[in-house]
Amino acid sequence: MRYPIRATLPGLMPFAVVLFLSSFCSAQQVTIRVVNSGDGQPLPGWKVEVFFVSQTQGKGAIEGALHLQTDADGAVQFTLPQSVPDVLTVYAFPQLEKQEGKWYGSTVKAETAVVVQKGIQSKGITAHAKVGANPGQILILAKRVTLWDRTWRTILGPLVRG
Repeated sequence: MRYPIRATLPGLMPFAVVLFLSSFCSAQQVTIRVVNSGDGQPLPGWKVEVFFVSQTQGKGAIEGALHLQTDADGAVQFTLPQSVPDVLTVYAFPQLEKQEGKWYGSTVKAETAVVVQKGIQSKGITAHAKVGANPGQILILAKRVTLWDRTWRTILGPLVRG
């Protein structure tokens, strides 16, 4: 027996409404990945600080913060708070003191809606071809400090401070 399309659409409407609303009601997960920009490999054990910023409370008003550490896959995951912040500010830097000075830490500041819908990656460092941000993801690209970087810092450091 064939049913006309008009007869089946009203029956599907409650299901479509529930499906649509469930995407807004569920808690949104955000993943932060820290990878080596040179080879795309994950960087475990990095400190990651996430600040929830609300523009409605005043310019740059922080509503909360998380202090996390990347796992073996170079990732951390958290759930956005009930009152979704306007902006996420993320800092990533090496955990171990012996690594400090050997890596450039990185910062990402992005609108939460952009992170959730498209994903975002840190700027200023060229990404390895194997990595890219997915929706709901913040990709932190870390770069090693090279001998060239240290040489320029040694030569130009005193001139800039002087």
